[in-house]
Amino acid sequence: MEYIPDQQTPILIVDDDKGFLLTIKEILISSGLPEPALVSDPRRVMPLLENHPFQFVLLDLVMPHISGMALLKEIKQAHFNTECVIVTASDDIKAAVSAMKVGAYDYLTKPVQYEKLIILIRRALDPLREWCLVDPVG
Repeated sequence: MEYIPDQQTPILIVDDDKGFLLTIKEILISSGLPEPALVSDPRRVMPLLENHPFQFVLLDLVMPHISGMALLKEIKQAHFNTECVIVTASDDIKAAVSAMKVGAYDYLTKPVQYEKLIILIRRALDPLREWCLVDPVG
């Protein structure tokens, strides 16, 4: 499954579970967030990122062909400013720490707490989120 909205979106959801993709899409839309792009085949992610500057990518950890962790590494190497959140059914502290070391913005377990996901996405998309890192004096 691959769905790219007509209007450019800053959000890409990658999961081999099509039901999860459609559920997340509806939740984001009903929360007032932009309609996300959806991809069930992780091999499509890097070509899509070359043509579309996604700001936020939600990645399933366990997928066929390419793991979420391997894809996270590729995304962060090629598109450092793209925020990535790993989502998985297993609550594995070791995997969470590894993902954060590679550059994940956060790590969520399924079933996803939708309120937390929405807050994460809004924070990642906020153009003013880095204002506090700027030294106003110097």
